[in-house]
Amino acid sequence: MARESFPKSRRLRRQADFAALRRRGASYAHPYLVLRAAPNALSHTRFAFAVGKRVAKRAVVRNLLRRRMRDVARRSDVRGGWDALFIARPACVGADFAGVRKAMRAVGRRAGLLTEASGGLGGAE
Repeated sequence: MARESFPKSRRLRRQADFAALRRRGASYAHPYLVLRAAPNALSHTRFAFAVGKRVAKRAVVRNLLRRRMRDVARRSDVRGGWDALFIARPACVGADFAGVRKAMRAVGRRAGLLTEASGGLGGAE
């Protein structure tokens, strides 16, 4: 089984990018997570995922949540030219994959990240 990696070109990595996102980005909340999004000057969308120790003390749980969010984003059909930061909330710990996908779709739809033709983030239901 080949592992699909999240391409570096689609990751938010630099501190300056996060600072710009905080400065000019809009926030969209859901009980499971928060999306911070802002347009960028690129042709593709870049993602970042944050799961703090207040959400889950155990690294195994934090990594699981990050993997779930990353998988939904990888399978997504989003518009190009956005920076998106997904921040997990404590309620996300009890959610299954479908719940995380539904939450990401809800905030992505409100932010205008989803393409018109797409069914949303994460593929078919």
